[in-house]
Amino acid sequence: MPEGLRILVWCPEINPGGGARLLASLVPALARQPGVSLVRFARPSPPAGAPDPLPPGNLDGSGVETIRVGGNPGLLPGRRMFGLPGTGRLIHAWRRRRFRRELRDLAAGMSVVYAPWPHRVPWEDPGRPLVCTFQDATLIEFPEILGGPASRAERASAADWLRSSAQVIVSSRAMAAALARLFPGIGRAPVLIPHCTVPLPASRGPAKAMPPPSVPARYLLCPATLTAHKNHETLFQAWSRFSRRNAIPLVLCGGGTDRLGGGAGAGAAADPACRLSGLIGRLGLRPGTDFHALGYVSDETVHALIAGAEALVMPTLAEGGGSYPVEEALAAGVPVACSDLPVLREQLEGRSARVAWFDPQSPDSICRALESLFDAYEDYRESARRAASDPRPTWDAIAARYVETLRAAAGGSASGGTVEIELIGPEHEEALVRFFADNNLPDIVRQFHPFPLTPDTARRIAREPRRDRVYGAFRDGRLVAIALLRGWDEGFDVPSLGLLVDRRAARQGIGRRLAARALAEARAAGARRVRLSVCASNTAALRLYGGLGFRETGRVPARIGTEADEKIEMHLDLASPTEAP
Repeated sequence: MPEGLRILVWCPEINPGGGARLLASLVPALARQPGVSLVRFARPSPPAGAPDPLPPGNLDGSGVETIRVGGNPGLLPGRRMFGLPGTGRLIHAWRRRRFRRELRDLAAGMSVVYAPWPHRVPWEDPGRPLVCTFQDATLIEFPEILGGPASRAERASAADWLRSSAQVIVSSRAMAAALARLFPGIGRAPVLIPHCTVPLPASRGPAKAMPPPSVPARYLLCPATLTAHKNHETLFQAWSRFSRRNAIPLVLCGGGTDRLGGGAGAGAAADPACRLSGLIGRLGLRPGTDFHALGYVSDETVHALIAGAEALVMPTLAEGGGSYPVEEALAAGVPVACSDLPVLREQLEGRSARVAWFDPQSPDSICRALESLFDAYEDYRESARRAASDPRPTWDAIAARYVETLRAAAGGSASGGTVEIELIGPEHEEALVRFFADNNLPDIVRQFHPFPLTPDTARRIAREPRRDRVYGAFRDGRLVAIALLRGWDEGFDVPSLGLLVDRRAARQGIGRRLAARALAEARAAGARRVRLSVCASNTAALRLYGGLGFRETGRVPARIGTEADEKIEMHLDLASPTEAP
């Protein structure tokens, strides 16, 4: 009987709110699927004094092996130590090495690694097939959330994940379109698996969570963190024009909202709470009367707030797979007014509820939608109550589709064991000599000829210190592929990529993973572009390089042996983030 699927869920960062709710439901559902023998969930501990977005009790009795990990080192170096130049980069490099080692140790013996939240997390090669879910693109499309350098680093990191993953999952057609627009041609076509946005079972939390006592009896709820894409600015402009705000005040919950209404001096100039507080004052809105801002609250409290609301408003400018609160409100029979976005239309395709749609860029449109909802409130309420019984997918059905995708990715490594990628050095001399001897064949050297595949060349590469780099992919100790970054030794700023995969290891995803690692190392070394040349007749290589993001920049006639061909020049821009101290 074949061994069951062993899944490492690698999650060194947990996004509070929707991200935590997804994990609390999806991870146990993965463990319940037939043919899955182990789900190992690697997750961080919350920062000191901070609430845990996914309390350990949420996974009790699920059969999931939970392991606490050191956490996310981030994409950019932090502050200098004792003000000494360069110490921020050194500390970051040390954290990345520890992060890489922890991932590789946990992935050993697993069938596949699944990363449900690759955002703000650096890509590292786990040595096993990798699958990730791109939840949204807001950190790239809204650079003001992270700031310029961090947003550029996020874009570059996202490209690494796309290039190196055996498969990418998205939760909506809109998210697939966003990836195609932001990263044209990079990575494989994504697999669409929608979210199953249903409330967590009541047994996961307190027996009966209640709204905070400061919340009025009647209210309109907006549960959204204080980030640019959640669009509080336009909502407040609309709210200042809403005729019923005295009778039905606005309640806001989500990280950062508790700092609203403190006046323009409530924070730094770039702080969204400071900017919004100034707007609130100019609009004449009164904290505690026209609106109540609660800040971060637990999932159980969010559910209680939704259940007790007159209606829910969601003015978001962007979502990846939809909005949890919108779906949860309809599941509770609560009317909804929300942004008319393709992803939200897609999410609610199977819902029969009447929804008050609006243009999130227009305060007047939001105000009209709210007035319309409350003018015909009983109709909206009854429609939402009927929609609460609409058939919806279950987490087990969604998890089955995830397992199908994970199993297909793991199948690519069925012919061999763990693949380790290492920088070639003196300790690899004999392995490189054997690799060159095995691949010094006419059909190979006619396409790959940066240097002779001889024992002398192998020994020189392994022994001599140089700026140029050669990375090797080792499977069960045997060298099965090499990637070259050449040109630095000759004084060029733009290195050239070369790739050679042993014919017995071809078409198993090893070349893609090795090339992705080499490109990540090139960017870490300061390269802003990488070039390569490839024969037009080498269609497999052209597909691979195109999927890594390379674009043709020119071609010249060439002869390969006795046959006419063309040499195609290709370049890849590496979005190098600005260095921190």
